[in-house]
Amino acid sequence: MGNVSEGFPMSCCATEDNQRCHSDTKRCQSKLRPKSKLPAEGRPLGVLPIHGPVGSDRSARQQNMAARGGLAGWQRKRVFEFIENHLAETISISALAALVQLSPYHFARAFKQTFGLPPHRYHMSRRVERAKVLLADLSVTEVAIAVGYAETSSFSASFRRTTGVSPSEFRRAL
Repeated sequence: MGNVSEGFPMSCCATEDNQRCHSDTKRCQSKLRPKSKLPAEGRPLGVLPIHGPVGSDRSARQQNMAARGGLAGWQRKRVFEFIENHLAETISISALAALVQLSPYHFARAFKQTFGLPPHRYHMSRRVERAKVLLADLSVTEVAIAVGYAETSSFSASFRRTTGVSPSEFRRAL
């Protein structure tokens, strides 16, 4: 009887139609049940009494999980206030990282996760948002200087890249 006499179980294999064939007799036994029954796509696996239905969809679980990482509340507030108060200045990542006691590398990753943009791009977008407010009362040149651009042309190019219109066109639309 093959492996049974040696103390080992009889070897078997599963066929495509969930039947088992024993290697010693080469006969198939169709009365055996399949090894596993996988649920249909999108159907819950079961119900846990405390937690409710358990699904097999991994993306739904990931959407329900809170985002981890990023800056802490006090760090987010400190960085936001610093950028708002120093819009017209050049701000380095290392200065912002030191402000919240992180390494520049870790700060840059946490900042992007928190604010959705890298630090420099966020700083530039805040400059443009401030410029939009100032364009109602000041000339384009005065706004460019107020938000930290050395030349009106560089301000105009940055404004157009961000908003899609020139500062003059934006001002006329107001």
